[in-house]
Amino acid sequence: MNKYGAQTFTVIGPGRLGRSLIDGLKAAGFKPLSIFSRSEPERDLFSASAGVLCKKGLPASEEETGRWVFITTQDDQIGRVAESLSVSGVDWNNRNLIHCSGNHHSGLLENVAERGARIASMHPLQTFSHESSGSAFEGITVTLEGNPALTRELSDVVQVMGGEPLILDREQKRILHAAA
Repeated sequence: MNKYGAQTFTVIGPGRLGRSLIDGLKAAGFKPLSIFSRSEPERDLFSASAGVLCKKGLPASEEETGRWVFITTQDDQIGRVAESLSVSGVDWNNRNLIHCSGNHHSGLLENVAERGARIASMHPLQTFSHESSGSAFEGITVTLEGNPALTRELSDVVQVMGGEPLILDREQKRILHAAA
């Protein structure tokens, strides 16, 4: 077991990217705690995983929120999700909140950072399909932007998943997204 074996994660919005991320994080040694989806078929897909909470809505308590929380919803939903998380019953101290949008920088999560979370954006420069798995991260560039300590940790995680991390500041992220 590697250094992530005891660390839990939550994914909000397990679509194509979210499913691949779940597989990649598990392969990197993380333990899935909970998956939140609007879609019943998506929840059914994961409910067979022993010990993993699969639920509609958003995490609202300590027990259902991992140390690492990844938002893999559509870009236009990230701000709404972050706002709801900021007023939830979750203690955000010692938790990491990461969204996976190429369009937005980590500032979209600032209201949760004000509650104690470290925040970042993590964007794989890859299109994911329904058939993608954790191996989809192998050899691809994944941009990281946000809290410096968290982006360094995410850089390590991306490497363990087989990806190539690229740490950017907000302006570099904007320019790269426009160029891509």
